[in-house]
Amino acid sequence: MKQPADRMRIGAVIAKIPTVGYWFDKTSDDPDYVQKLVIPGRQFMANVLFSKDRVQQMDSSIDAVLETYLETWRHQEAINFTTELVELYHEAACAAILGMDLWVKIRTIRKDMREIADGIEIPHTTGTILRGRLDSKYRATKRVETFLRTAMQDPEVQQTWFYKEMRKVIVNDAPINDRDLPWFVMWTVWNAMTYPGAYGMWNMVDILGNTEVLQAFAASTDNERQTLLEHCLTETIRINPISSVIRNPDSAQEVTIGDKTWRLPDKGFIGVFTMGINHDPDLFESPEEFHPFRYYDKSVEKPITFGKGAFGCPAQKPTRKIITRINKRLLSEFEFSLPSGIEKKYVCVHLTYAKKNIIVGIKPITFN
Repeated sequence: MKQPADRMRIGAVIAKIPTVGYWFDKTSDDPDYVQKLVIPGRQFMANVLFSKDRVQQMDSSIDAVLETYLETWRHQEAINFTTELVELYHEAACAAILGMDLWVKIRTIRKDMREIADGIEIPHTTGTILRGRLDSKYRATKRVETFLRTAMQDPEVQQTWFYKEMRKVIVNDAPINDRDLPWFVMWTVWNAMTYPGAYGMWNMVDILGNTEVLQAFAASTDNERQTLLEHCLTETIRINPISSVIRNPDSAQEVTIGDKTWRLPDKGFIGVFTMGINHDPDLFESPEEFHPFRYYDKSVEKPITFGKGAFGCPAQKPTRKIITRINKRLLSEFEFSLPSGIEKKYVCVHLTYAKKNIIVGIKPITFN
């Protein structure tokens, strides 16, 4: 059932989501047209925004955003992980992926984009559809749309690297339509924000709650710390698989599993329950435990992390870079005190939300 991404009708899914779909103005809301926007958009991200050279150049943007937050936090006794820390990951991701020159021009959309990003999660999407234009996410969507439509006319914005590269994108056998530019920027920002905030925050909670990891981090060299944090992130994602493994084939197929064969109709959907795979005790010893050290054993199964195929996340490499780079700096500069009794997180398709604010004590590390 392995097929190229352009054969999967991801547009049919996106078109049905209010915030990134039919609420946001574009040339057409028809699923076929949304497909023609989404597929070039994903190719643009994979081949241009997330190219090897581009990802290697992201460090300076990440560090610039990080330093502005650290300067404030050095004078605080506590920070709110649910808001302040998530916003750090979001801003760093947007600056790194879009380029600092564009992000400084449009960063005022970040809080409304948080609304849009949150709206992709299934229970929120359902509520948004039911409430329609009365929903706060509708107002956030329209504010972002209006702001970006004006921004696209700004000569300084038009001189940014991202804008120039975006104008090269081919949609429906022609250069991207001016009307679709705001949607295209929003779509990129949404992809930049979708995973780093939730993954980054819960990864820090998992790390700070594990004494063995903290001791290993303190005793490690810089390179060893990087490897450890990469394993920590993989483990957080394994335990909380907020990705989708979905197929929407455009032709009927037969799939055989064991001794049974199923016929999948064309344009239907099939999904895989990633939680079941990532928590399978036959694949992972003590699957409910946060144990990143398991990945030092090269024979351990690789968990499903960022989805697969057309519905997989094209931003996994920059997401890993952004989260691990930020977390390494935070753990190197601060001592954190987690509150007791953090409520259990619940798992959704795209985002994992904290039920309440997580207020964490923070103190700069002093070196003798």
